[in-house]
Amino acid sequence: MPRTLLTLACSLCALLPACSTFGPDTGEQRQITPLVVDDAAFAELGLRRDWTGFPIVGEGQRIREVYADPQHVVVQETGSTVSALDPDTGALRWHDRMGSPLIKYISLRPYTYRGVDAILVSSESEILIHQADTGNLLARQSLAKVVNTGPVINGDLAIYGTASGEIMAHAMLPGVRVWGHDLDGPIETGPTYIRGAVAAVSDAGQLACVSADTGALFGRGQMFDGTATAPVAGDQLLFVASLDQSVWAFDPFSPARPVWRFQTPAPLTIQPTAHAGVLYVTTEDRGLVALDQPSGRVLWENPEVRGQVIALQRDRLLVFHEGQAWTVSPTSGVIYNHATLPTVAGLTTDRFVDGSIYAWGSGGGVAKFRARF
Repeated sequence: MPRTLLTLACSLCALLPACSTFGPDTGEQRQITPLVVDDAAFAELGLRRDWTGFPIVGEGQRIREVYADPQHVVVQETGSTVSALDPDTGALRWHDRMGSPLIKYISLRPYTYRGVDAILVSSESEILIHQADTGNLLARQSLAKVVNTGPVINGDLAIYGTASGEIMAHAMLPGVRVWGHDLDGPIETGPTYIRGAVAAVSDAGQLACVSADTGALFGRGQMFDGTATAPVAGDQLLFVASLDQSVWAFDPFSPARPVWRFQTPAPLTIQPTAHAGVLYVTTEDRGLVALDQPSGRVLWENPEVRGQVIALQRDRLLVFHEGQAWTVSPTSGVIYNHATLPTVAGLTTDRFVDGSIYAWGSGGGVAKFRARF
């Protein structure tokens, strides 16, 4: 690590000791660890560091979300402060405290508001729209119901899952609820956009697919339990990894009867990923499994790999879970490389295929990586 960055990291460690803990939204205690980059470990994964940036993270807080695309890198910590980093240099563009640390913030999304590039920050009860390059507050809007999820953006509609079990569409202009559709039980994950439809799953295991424009119901499906992960949009089908120990495939326009079901011995809790006709899902007994999207047939499995598929880098899948990362073959599941990343709380990418990779520590620090070759 360059001397200046090492000094900054050590200063941050002094402010946020690794022994500190913070209770996240679930109430679970979690260790707070600032990011310390092990360049050799990332090199094993075929990645080289481009920069390290430092969003504002308050004492005793942790990074809750990092959103990245080619134009934006936006970070929110649990104390409600949002920071925007320059994607090219990692410099801090702006930061702003959205509200009280007691307010639960849900998600970050890019949005074009009245022709201006903006960041939409959602809490349980309201939306704050900030200009992306300056952080200036452009609008503040109340939500008609308490929301549990980030929105699907469809034109000027922000479509949320609510605590009351409604798929709710909020129109940014003029800033009001325009339609909703009720499910049995609260919606804690998703919703997901697929081919003009929005799909959401309730805690009771009920699936509803509605028009993203009007909210008209395309159909409902039923599973035996809810889900800890967001539904996944495939090439044609919608996939749900359920707590009922099954992966379900549905046609979003006729979801009453599942297309196929893949049963597992334990509830599924790691986010699946769909790409190029394949669904990647981690199961308790078989590790990372590649399923053919149309049929649910097992293409390959690797019990030594567990985690979420983050990206496809130079024809290698990048998989991450709880400080462990692998690169594996997308066609056979063979492991190319493995690295332990003890201070990395999460990885994300600005685009799935050959994009930049962003790593962050729970207690602060974000690093951007590119493919080495």
